Amino acid sequence: MKNAINIVKAEIKLLFYSPVAWLILLIFSLQCTLTFTESYSDHLRNFFNNGSVYKATHIIFTTRSALFSVMQQYLYLYIPLLTMGIFSREINSGSIKLLFSSPIKTIDIILGKYMALLLFSLVLLIIPILLVLFGGITIDNMDWGSIIAALLGIFLLMATYCAIGLFMSSLTSYTVVAAIGTMAIFAFLSYIQGVGQELDWVRDITYWLSISGRASTFVSGMITTEDVLYFLLLITAFLSFLYIRMNAQRKHVSLAKKTGQYVLVVAFVLTFGVLSALPSFKKYADLTATKSNTLLKGSQKVVSSLQEKVQITTYVNMLNDDYVWFLPNQQKYDMDKFASYVRFKPDIKMKYVYYFAEPEKSELYERFQHLGPEKAKDSIVKLNDFKFPILSVNDIAKDIDLKGEKYRTVRLLETESGKKTFLRFFDDMQRFPSEAEISAALKRLSIEQLPTVAFVNGHNERDVSAINDRGYNRFTEAKTFRYSLINQGFNFKSISLDQPISEDVKILIIAEPRQELSPQHLLHINDYINKGGNMIIATDPGVQQYTNPILASLGLEIQEGLLVQPDSLFSPDLLLMKLSPGAGDINYYFSAIEKRELQLPLSGASPIIMKSKTDFNIIPLFKTDSLNSWVELQTTNFIDDSVTFDPLSESKGAYATALALRRNISGDKEQKILVTSDADWLSNFELNSSREGIKSASFNLLTGAFHWFTDSELPIDMRSIPYKDKTFSISKEVWQIAKIFLIWGTALLLLLSGSILLLRRRGR
Repeated sequence: MKNAINIVKAEIKLLFYSPVAWLILLIFSLQCTLTFTESYSDHLRNFFNNGSVYKATHIIFTTRSALFSVMQQYLYLYIPLLTMGIFSREINSGSIKLLFSSPIKTIDIILGKYMALLLFSLVLLIIPILLVLFGGITIDNMDWGSIIAALLGIFLLMATYCAIGLFMSSLTSYTVVAAIGTMAIFAFLSYIQGVGQELDWVRDITYWLSISGRASTFVSGMITTEDVLYFLLLITAFLSFLYIRMNAQRKHVSLAKKTGQYVLVVAFVLTFGVLSALPSFKKYADLTATKSNTLLKGSQKVVSSLQEKVQITTYVNMLNDDYVWFLPNQQKYDMDKFASYVRFKPDIKMKYVYYFAEPEKSELYERFQHLGPEKAKDSIVKLNDFKFPILSVNDIAKDIDLKGEKYRTVRLLETESGKKTFLRFFDDMQRFPSEAEISAALKRLSIEQLPTVAFVNGHNERDVSAINDRGYNRFTEAKTFRYSLINQGFNFKSISLDQPISEDVKILIIAEPRQELSPQHLLHINDYINKGGNMIIATDPGVQQYTNPILASLGLEIQEGLLVQPDSLFSPDLLLMKLSPGAGDINYYFSAIEKRELQLPLSGASPIIMKSKTDFNIIPLFKTDSLNSWVELQTTNFIDDSVTFDPLSESKGAYATALALRRNISGDKEQKILVTSDADWLSNFELNSSREGIKSASFNLLTGAFHWFTDSELPIDMRSIPYKDKTFSISKEVWQIAKIFLIWGTALLLLLSGSILLLRRRGR
């Protein structure tokens, strides 16, 4: 080991006496400081303008355009310049023969030169570490865990590049050839992940072998055993290659033996590498303060409740526009979307089935529509030279019926016992299901009885299947809307009141009945209420006479007349209301309405009043403005006529338009009822619309109500740990001085240090 240390000292001196090394330090320093100061300036400006920023540590250090991401993108340019002469210059000068003839062991030579490169890599890391320390001083509550993970990833990447460069330097006497060869290996390791992805047995090997994105996991704040072992195995491989080559030169090993040694190293690395990527062997450490790389607690609870193995089969229609995202060469990327779930449930398996059927809507299929589905598929296969099997929709009919999914690309989640549910893709900017939708689909597999939402029909109520403005399709069964009940874990159905309401109904919705309910129908509703059933009762002005008999058992009544709240921008009968004080305590969805100052738009509502005593605890959710609203009794045409307050027949006041009712019925069980005097807030139109300057509370009220009804089970709680690094402790004036020093002071210090050392060396 003493010889190795002596070699380290000698190589370090040679590196620091080289103008190339100082030039690398200077350019690397400028790149790091310019990247850091640009990002820091942008977000410091946002802080001064807004009072806070979003995840300062993440944005300044680890996003795609931030310090550590930029560093890993350009390291492949610096390391070959460092390593290219380590062995090449000795081969060129002939001193390598003296080294081989010396009593120094081959392993000492390799370790000495490699450790010297690692020490220089640590010197390079001093620059970003200084920037990190500056950030730690000026960013309040900086996320140190993510920084440590990022620095470890960058160092392992450097160490791997150094091992590759060291080996390539031993192959030639030309330093430029060694540098180019090193870059060629880097390119190969980045390109290899796309090779052989059509073949199952090749896919795992080539995907594991790729270096692309390996350090990005560390930069994001996550450390995994797979990534750590990847770098260590790759370092071991190239240092072993170097040892085999040098040992063969010293002892004249036969070609067959040398080849066998190379093959043995490759086999060892690939075997352990692929094994390390198996879910059952992987371990994880999320060092971020907010655990941003880990499933949220709600999702973890869902996964832990799944006792059976789960298979996720993706059915890809090759005539749809989105098939390119699921081709065999994209499967590994697609599987990574479930990596956070596989972490907690390693027995999740993924499968892909490619089929063709005439889709409902597809720009791709429109180009081939005149050919018919089968010939269209053949044309796409020939154009793209696809080699994998593509089945007809009839071939997969025995396993699954995709007609109800309109032959879109869809995932089928299935347990060993045969429980099945769909996980869909959506018609929005995100397209892919988020953690909320994935967890909701898994929850459908994990619980015995899903909460069933029943919509009463038979009295001209709102239609849950209608896609017109008044319909309720969007929040119930719209399969391409990620927030619909069907995609958030609920079952739903329409029911008649001719029979008693079944026990499986957990939430009953009566939406604007426009015909009188028979005594029998009212009896069935009252029985449901008396048994402690949860429900939503929504009506509209003009049809109160059909809803009030239902509300009578709750001690409520909806008065005649139309509430108005004149506004210069909107119709007077459009009410824009803030959440009532105290209502935010119901759950975090309601609290968000209050914190974000959302307003509930009701286009036509009447006052809800207490008519008689009730054992329910009544919580006003929304009330009109007491100074600027009244029950209009005279004007009915709000387009042609103006609305004026008549103090003789009308009175201003804070009128309730939405109430939450709750009572304990047995033990810990609580009954919950939501009453609104407008039924449009649930409609397709309202959930799709946006008004200038108005942040609507309709969606939060909808999801909050169902979260309340299900005792916080659904929709699944997707709250994350709040971030704390959102403020700076530095003034604009101090930053301007610090910025100049960080960029030019550091560069000038390196330039002077390098010049003095090189001049002294030349003088000697």
